[in-house]
Amino acid sequence: AGIREREAADEAARLQTDLRQLLFGKRVVAEARRHLGEPYLWGGKAGDAGLDCSGYAQAVYLACGLRLPANSQAQLMQGISVQRDNLQPGDLLFFQGIGSAFHEGIYEGQGRFLQAPGTGKRIQSTALKGAWIGRRWIGARRFAPPPEPQPSQTSTTDHPHRETQP
Repeated sequence: AGIREREAADEAARLQTDLRQLLFGKRVVAEARRHLGEPYLWGGKAGDAGLDCSGYAQAVYLACGLRLPANSQAQLMQGISVQRDNLQPGDLLFFQGIGSAFHEGIYEGQGRFLQAPGTGKRIQSTALKGAWIGRRWIGARRFAPPPEPQPSQTSTTDHPHRETQP
């Protein structure tokens, strides 16, 4: 019985981790959608008048509690690699850019991704298909959700004005 209980506990922990990852990805997508229609600005970061592709990803993830590096190349080196047929909402997608080393977007789900596509354009949702995507696909990365805040372990001595019962 001990082995079965341990296996059941391991499976429960794995399912809880998977659920946290899925919920985090959905939170990332919800935050990313809040930026739809904002202008592209080369070099734009959170707080600027627009965002470029890496600034967009960085701003979205920061709003969800996770700090990413400032550029696509550095972001591509972090997280865990994800195969294209195993994408989940919130994954970062990387492409060979035009006139730049990299382009990236945030997987939205249902075969679409959110991106800051370039000068003169606005943040938009785009189908993840077509010749351009296939020729320029580099890979995808998944980032673990930030740690959940732990309940504080306070005692009555931490709060001298708290009344205690004898």
